[in-house]
Amino acid sequence: MPGAPRRAHRPLDVEEERTTVSSERDGGARRRAADPGIGDLPDVIEALPDMIEEFVEDFGRRRGELRELREEIKKARTTVSADRRVLTVTVGPLGELVSLKFNDENYRDLAPTDLADLIVRTVEKAREKAMGKMSETLSPALPRGLDWDAVMNGRLDLADILPENPFESLDLAAFLDRRERDG
Repeated sequence: MPGAPRRAHRPLDVEEERTTVSSERDGGARRRAADPGIGDLPDVIEALPDMIEEFVEDFGRRRGELRELREEIKKARTTVSADRRVLTVTVGPLGELVSLKFNDENYRDLAPTDLADLIVRTVEKAREKAMGKMSETLSPALPRGLDWDAVMNGRLDLADILPENPFESLDLAAFLDRRERDG
């Protein structure tokens, strides 16, 4: 930026930035504190190929799980019978009507408006049940904090899921922490 004061750049002295502790137990030898600092950078760089390999394997496993989930969703069906078992409806994963079956001749005894109302109520009941199953199935696969019901009911602005700055989502520290916990 023109006119802005420039800060002097000096090389980072790793030893200067490292936090050390001395104790009688270790004979006064210097050792790194529990909090990782810039002094851990060589260790991180050395471990980077393994971390990348682990990331790629984890990514591949998760993609496979999502493919299986997609197949499970495509096959999902929910069947509900109306009161008095006059009819049975089957809906797909998103509540779309797949089949409608009259179980006996008793539907003929209903007035046309009553029959239409019974069909609509039964389809809606099946749709709600199907959406509940989808919520249970998909929730573990969704990003933390993403509400399936909010997505399906239009209450969630999908653009809000992504940060304005793409680097906000880059959290190497969290990845390293997870790696240490899982390892």
